[in-house]
Amino acid sequence: MRSEWRTTGQWPLALAWVAYRAWDEQLLKTVLDDADPSDLPVFRAVMAWFRDDFRDMDVQAQRGLKVSDPLERVVAHRMLALAACSLGRQDWEEVTLTAVGVATGRDRGLALTDYAEALYCRGREAEARSARLQSTHEFQGDVVMLVTQLTLLTVLCLRLHEWGEAEQHIRRAQSIEHRLDVTYHRTGLLVQLGLIALNHGEFARALQFQTRAKELATTTLNQVIVSRHAIATLLLMGRRDDALALSYEAAAALDVLNAGSHTILLWVAMTRMMIGDNAGAWQMVDRVQPVTGDDDFHLRLVRAELRRREGCVEAARDEIASVPDEALRGWEFLMWLFPDLCAVRGIEIRPIPQWRITISLDEPIRVWTHGEPLDLRPTRPAAGLLALLSVSGGQISRERALDALDLPGRTPQARRKSLSAAVADLREAMGWPGAVLVSGGVISLGEEPLWNAPKLPAPARADHLCEGRYDPWVLDWRLEHSSLSNADMISTSQ
Repeated sequence: MRSEWRTTGQWPLALAWVAYRAWDEQLLKTVLDDADPSDLPVFRAVMAWFRDDFRDMDVQAQRGLKVSDPLERVVAHRMLALAACSLGRQDWEEVTLTAVGVATGRDRGLALTDYAEALYCRGREAEARSARLQSTHEFQGDVVMLVTQLTLLTVLCLRLHEWGEAEQHIRRAQSIEHRLDVTYHRTGLLVQLGLIALNHGEFARALQFQTRAKELATTTLNQVIVSRHAIATLLLMGRRDDALALSYEAAAALDVLNAGSHTILLWVAMTRMMIGDNAGAWQMVDRVQPVTGDDDFHLRLVRAELRRREGCVEAARDEIASVPDEALRGWEFLMWLFPDLCAVRGIEIRPIPQWRITISLDEPIRVWTHGEPLDLRPTRPAAGLLALLSVSGGQISRERALDALDLPGRTPQARRKSLSAAVADLREAMGWPGAVLVSGGVISLGEEPLWNAPKLPAPARADHLCEGRYDPWVLDWRLEHSSLSNADMISTSQ
């Protein structure tokens, strides 16, 4: 095949296609450097995109519309649309929708992602979500792109406060990654799960997701990006010293703590401000040069709060006045840190939700947080431990647990190891280390969430308690409550 392409002059075209599909700038440059300047206009448009030369991109894409190959023309339409968006042309949407309309399969998915990005940049987030969702249907054969779009779709849903839909998309992405053993996006998925937990007021779970994401991040920049969310979470938890230490660590990792500019300094400024060091916060703020719209928002937010704390309420109002309500609500969890500034701005922000854990012992053991089920297998010892804790006021002695639970192991030592393993498994299933505490021979549920009283079966259905489990305490409960039910029946009949 290669020799046939070479003899017919198609080898450069074949390599250009490989470079485009792999998004390999260096390979494409090598191909185009060796080709006649008038050849391969479609791929020259792609190269112009890599160089941010949008005018040349527009010219080459217009030439590309005249090539004979319909697949190349599909790419030309996409490049033309990207150029129109980047140049701010008034017809950008019409050109982009044309690119979507002429494409099929993965190419249509790419055009839809471009459209979603353009809509998002123009503040049309609900429409961007719709376009991004459509793109997922076109990437069924491309796992990496599918997971990418699901992750970005989650971001849009979070900004639109569509918490349930956000979790649905991120769980689907997780399922794909686990099933195919793909780890390409694992850090990003954990970040989004952290944001979901954060927006539900589940700060301890959020911090655990963020900690894992930071551990898996493969670059310093990605570690710093994750650290920003963790800093906000620590501040919301009241752990200001830990937040300050993490912000310093992130700035030092980028070598900008003492000199230079980077937006991570805004997070250093925020933590210094929260500990009362306004002068130190201003020093950091003055070194920041915003890059994105979110950076500009964060800069205005910190400056406005600093001015409010200094008693300059009108200056604070002027600073924050130009920030759209959508931006404030999109970063709602940050605004939770600055309720007085929200009052100055005159915007109402949803209060921090009450974190509740719901447990059902009616039939197999099940557990939910913010209405979403947690992955706790009802037949595992961890589930039995949770059930026992929930009916015991959230606290039991280690000895009581050893007597009451059906734990693996024939010797006391083996059963103690099984109990320790059950504690670890329960912490993992709940999503944060502090879900179960062990101290001085006492096992207890964590204090951070509100643990709702467990749902129990009615006496007539007592044998359905913790269905599938045979812990001694479960058998005793069933016998006791079914006896009460039988006694009630006899009394009624008499």
